[in-house]
Amino acid sequence: QRAAESTHAIESHKAAFALFLRSIDDKEGTVKRDLKLAVVEHDDIVDAVKQLEKRLPTTTRAMAEVEAATEALREMSKAKASELCGQVDLKHKIEAESETLGRQIQAHRARLGELSAIMTKQEEAYDEVSAQLNDIVRGPQVM
Repeated sequence: QRAAESTHAIESHKAAFALFLRSIDDKEGTVKRDLKLAVVEHDDIVDAVKQLEKRLPTTTRAMAEVEAATEALREMSKAKASELCGQVDLKHKIEAESETLGRQIQAHRARLGELSAIMTKQEEAYDEVSAQLNDIVRGPQVM
């Protein structure tokens, strides 16, 4: 009976070992398949990198052009901002001068009004003196 048990145990171990080997074969197949997929994926990545490397000089040149254009725009913006500041300053100066001139014009108009009143009085005085002189020059008139 021991021999039968031993034989059965040996057969059981053989069957387990065969399953183990099949499992290893299956895993080896899976590993090989995964490895092949990884190699294909790696090759795809290498090809993509090569394509990117081919485009890199053009892209680098384009980036340099964009950076140069951006810097030029930045400088133009600064120049325009400075110009606008100058125009705003000029506008404020013109507005201040306009206010000053407006006050001067009002003062001159007021002075013209005063001078006009003085001239009117002088004309009236002249007319009066002229009339008196005419009376003196004509002499007393007999009636």
